[in-house]
Amino acid sequence: ITLGLGKKIQYMNKLTFQNADLITLAQESENRTFFVENGRIAEIRRENGESKTAEVLDLSGMTVLPGFVDIHNH
Repeated sequence: ITLGLGKKIQYMNKLTFQNADLITLAQESENRTFFVENGRIAEIRRENGESKTAEVLDLSGMTVLPGFVDIHNH
């Protein structure tokens, strides 16, 4: 998984991302929490609430574009 500014994190089975602005083909959502299991988004929530995973990453001020691919990379 690659985060903005080239920051990469080790792939883990379960991750929680909090406070992210999420843009999909269907809609734009601000300040969301989502859970990734086995490399796929398993659930999206409006509130932070209780984490399902040990690893929690705060994405405040960052935008997530699931399914989009950065084809221009150096």
